[in-house]
Amino acid sequence: MSEATPINVTAFQPFKGGDGVRIAVSTSSARGVIPGTQAVDNPERLRVLVSNANTFPVSILFGQDDVTATLSCQQILPGTQVLLTPPVVRPDAVWVAVICEAGSGYLQVTAGYGT
Repeated sequence: MSEATPINVTAFQPFKGGDGVRIAVSTSSARGVIPGTQAVDNPERLRVLVSNANTFPVSILFGQDDVTATLSCQQILPGTQVLLTPPVVRPDAVWVAVICEAGSGYLQVTAGYGT
């Protein structure tokens, strides 16, 4: 039997004490800048924790300040938290756009490092 290579697993650590962005979700695309994502020291380690406390799925898309979400974008299921690796748009900040098929609510997005 061969030995497995150890993997360094680090719990998610938010930037700035957990400061993120709370984006209003509706049937029209809305966007917000994710604090702490500009000029990141280790962009390959950047992670974004997306929390959907709504009772409906929310579609999201990362990009620059003109990003627009559609219903065919990545869905975050209701009542879940998902850790994602966003594209790094150095030296600019990463933006996130959100939309839902029906209803209204909020999506919380927090940047940090870890898994």
